[in-house]
Amino acid sequence: MQKFIIIMILLFILCCGLTTIIDKNENTSLIKGFALKEVIANNDTENVVNINIIKGLTLVTDERFKTELIRFLKADEERNDEVIYNFLSKQYLCKYYSSATNVEEFKKIRAKNESEILYKEIVKFNKINHHKCQIDLICYQMVEGYEFLVTYSYFFVHEDGLWKLDKIERIKKEEITKE
Repeated sequence: MQKFIIIMILLFILCCGLTTIIDKNENTSLIKGFALKEVIANNDTENVVNINIIKGLTLVTDERFKTELIRFLKADEERNDEVIYNFLSKQYLCKYYSSATNVEEFKKIRAKNESEILYKEIVKFNKINHHKCQIDLICYQMVEGYEFLVTYSYFFVHEDGLWKLDKIERIKKEEITKE
């Protein structure tokens, strides 16, 4: 019984210590995608939306949008181009991927972009109308070996029965300096 108590205490200390390390080292890429990928690995978005996998997720009040947003963010972090392709509005595809007429061509274009992204925090949710939402996200982005902390506004439209990415605006970008 004493061994069990000691083990439980050690596990508690270890978990609290790990949480502290993660909180203190927010600007590192050592935990890239851990929370999002581990929590939603089972695709059980019904239960996931009750857990704050991304800080500020509770700001999103539309449950259907929240579920689809989680799927989109997970796919984007994992660079799952097939899923991402289906989350892009017709206007977005026309504007940024006009030469891609199918998923395979989209994958080829995206393969040239070697940036990585980790979504950190939702800072704003605005349901503009029944068919349009805006969400402001802070994320870590690694491009060509440089790490940045970036804030984006993502605009989603309800199209073909799904919430689809329609526009992205960068609000702020700062390089994370390595010490």
